[in-house]
This record gives sequence, C-alpha cells and structure tokens, in this order.
Amino acid sequence: MLCRTYANSHIPNERVDLDITSSDSDYPFEVIFDEQKKRGIHLCSFDDMNWTLTDKYDQVSINYFNVSVGIRDLTRNETIKILKKYCIGLVDDRVLASVREIINGLIRIINSTNGLIEKSKEIITENEARDYASFLDLFVEEVDELLNISNVDESNGKPRELAFDFWTYYVFDFEIKDFWNNANDNEKIIYGPLYLFWIICGVIPSRTRAFCLLPRRPLIQKKDGYYLRIRQSARKRQNRIITNNVDIDYPISLYKVTEEIAAIVKEYEALVKDDYGDYSEDRFFCNNSLNKILNTKWSDCFKAYHLERIKEMFCGKLMSEKGYELVSFDEEKSNLQYTKNKWFSDWRLGDLRHLSMINMIVMGISPSVIMEFAGHDSISSSCHYYNNSINMNKSRLMSLAYRNGRKFIKKNKYWNSEERIQVIGGYCHCDDISKCASENGCEIGCEYFEPNKKSEIDKEAELQFEIDKKVEDLKKFIELGNKTNAVKAIRTIQDYTKKSEELYGETDEI
Repeated sequence: MLCRTYANSHIPNERVDLDITSSDSDYPFEVIFDEQKKRGIHLCSFDDMNWTLTDKYDQVSINYFNVSVGIRDLTRNETIKILKKYCIGLVDDRVLASVREIINGLIRIINSTNGLIEKSKEIITENEARDYASFLDLFVEEVDELLNISNVDESNGKPRELAFDFWTYYVFDFEIKDFWNNANDNEKIIYGPLYLFWIICGVIPSRTRAFCLLPRRPLIQKKDGYYLRIRQSARKRQNRIITNNVDIDYPISLYKVTEEIAAIVKEYEALVKDDYGDYSEDRFFCNNSLNKILNTKWSDCFKAYHLERIKEMFCGKLMSEKGYELVSFDEEKSNLQYTKNKWFSDWRLGDLRHLSMINMIVMGISPSVIMEFAGHDSISSSCHYYNNSINMNKSRLMSLAYRNGRKFIKKNKYWNSEERIQVIGGYCHCDDISKCASENGCEIGCEYFEPNKKSEIDKEAELQFEIDKKVEDLKKFIELGNKTNAVKAIRTIQDYTKKSEELYGETDEI
C-alpha cells in the first residue's frame, strides 16, 4: 500500500508515493515528521508513544500504548512504527480529527482481530471500512471477510435532508431576531456567536468551522460600505492538499455586508473587547467572556461544538420560555404546520450553509456563481439545491401567516356543505352556533370558515401554486440542459416572489 505525502514542505502541491512497509533506509519517515513538526503540527517526538497534533484549532492525541498485539508476523513495536508512518501520510490528506479517528479505529481492529487474524466482532459502517481498507489491504487479501461491516445503507449519495418544510428556519429566524432586540448585555455575549452565525452564514455559505475562525478584527470600512473578513474552507477542492495550517486551509475572503450586520458585529465586539486577556490567536470569538458568565471552563479557542452548545441552550429557552415543542425528524410531517404553530424541528449548524445557497437559487443567482461561493468542484453540486426551493417558498408563505398571528389552514371537509351563511371575508358552514369557536365572528383558523376566493389566504395559495409549478418546470429544464428556459423560469419565480412581498410584506432573508 502506498502512502501519499509531501516530498517537500516548500512545494505543497507535489506528492510522493511511499511504501509504509519499506525499511527506514529506503525513505526515513522521520524526515517528513520533522517537516510537519516545523509547520507546528506535531507537539511530540517521533519515538513518543503518545502523539499530540494541532492545527491551532483542534488538538488531538493518539496513544500507541493501546496497541496490544502485532500484525500477523510483525512484532508489536514494528506494528506501532507502521501505524506512525501511516499517520504521517494521513496528516497531509485529512483533518486532524479524522486522522485520530482512523488511527484509533485501526488500533481497535488490530486488537479485536488478534493482529488481523480473526474476524472482528466490532460492527463498523461502510464509510469506516473504506477509511481502513487502504491500510488493511496491505496485510489482508479479503478485507470484507475480516471486518464486520453493517449493510445498512447510510446515505446512498443522496443530498442532505434539511429540517423538514423549512418551517423551523423561519421560526428560528423570527425568534432569534426578536430575542436579540430585547436582550441584555450578558445575553448578547452568550448568544452573540450564534446570532452572528445565523445572520452572516445565512447569506454567505460558510462552513461552521470556518466561521468559528473569524479573524479578530473582521470588519473593514471602505468608501462604499463595510466588508467582512471571513475564512472560507479550501479543503473541498479536488486534489487539494491539507496543510493543517489555518491561513492556507482557510484563506480569508472579503464580502460586502449591510450596515445592519456591521452594526451587530461592532456591538458584540464592544461587549467582549476587554475579555481576550492573554489569548493571542487571531480569533474574533474567545471563550473567556462565556466562561465568566456561564461559570464554565471551556478552552480559550472557540470551536464548533461550543457553538452547538449555545444553539442547544437557545432552543431550550424557546421551549421553556415560549412554549415551543421540539419535533423529531421521524414524526408525522403531513399537515403538521396547519395544526401547530409553536413547534420546530432540530436543525444542524451545517444546514445554514445549504440554506444560504437555496436562498441564492430563489433570488435567481446563477448556479455557476453559487458554485464559486460554495467552493464546489462542479456546477451539478450547486444545481441540486433547486430541489428544495419549493419547500422554502411554501414555508415562507407559512411564516408570513405565523407572523401575522393567524393560522393558515387547508380546505376543510366542512366546506362541502351546500348550506352556508355569508359573513365578512367569506362563508360560514356551521349549522350549530354552539360549535362556533370564536366570540368575535368568523375568522381564518375556524374549521367551518371558508374564505372568499379573493381573500388574502387565497392570494397566498394562488401565488404558492404558481411558484411550485415554475420550480417543477425549472427542474425539468435543468435535467434536459435547457439553459434558456431555465433562466426564464428563474426570472418568473423572482417575479412571483417579489409580488408576494408587495402583497404581504417583506420577509427577512435567512
């Protein structure tokens, strides 16, 4: 098995194929280790049994003492040396968290198979098997017979499923903005990173880890307005070599932002400016302020799991203080939004990057432009976001109804009655006054009330129907490669969206 790695740390785009089972005289891996150590990755010596690696964001440890047996005819020490060589090669191919998981996984497999001789009792996924195969192929002819691989289809290459019906995102957008407008200083310090993540990454498709690496002074003011310095991951590009150097793997890009976003950045900056202390890294977020208020002992470096914890705390506030119900993904989805207003499903931080790209599609931005924003290798990766634009538009209209304080209901079975009474805004189908749910007359939300065809609820439904129809046309044009008609469909969707905003008021972009 050949291990790919750098030939020279000064030529980061060149690779050399090296055999990790070769003798040290053929190629001393310690040379590569020393080059990586000069780049600040290794905080240990090659001969140490407990390795510590860092990229100034993550710090991971690998304990080779955990290797209890040698591979087949190899001694334990020889096996440990081969694992170290393999780790050196992985460092230039994977993020450090993945390096740790792969090496630790290999150690577990070596131990559980008595040195790759007996079948493993540990069940692993197909993805894990693929990660381990390149190493195990060197020693085992039939890897599948050695590993106990789960045959459950994990993803099958399908696009990521977002929180269903997009209702959650609009609810969260409404609530977090309302919260921020009424929050005190301590609350803004605690939830500031989450709010900034929401308003920034909702329009700039940035990965969560890249956002957490926001530079210490992120705003630049120019004659034409404010620009945000934000790091964007370069790791997803084809043939991209990972250096585990923040400045190379996450280069800084400039994006023009609104004065509103700039004001929120400056407000948060003013609140935490005296709390950096001895923290010298070029980072905007630091846990010193959070530790002081929450009485926690988080490390200085703000990471994605800290942001996840803050998100969980905020969702907890929505449930405890505003009576929201957290709905699981496997709960019955059909018509749920018509029966419950105060619910949301659990969303992932990574969803926001995808949501921003769907937002771009709805706004009519070219897939080629989105591809550059997102760092995709091909335009097809960007085009699949069209599939989600129907649900986004539908949930957008739902959110308008929610913000106006009324229910948005479908045609009801009681409307089939021939006998109806004309009332303000529509017709009442109720034949028993005792069933009337409202003391103020008929209203949208009553199961017996049928709105007029020209009522606001019907105008929204009609617009939604037209948007859905055009999005379906757009998907067909994309599949057929009909660029001209696809562009026309995009413009029509934009026109309907604009008309919707004129009729029912603007909805903040998320």
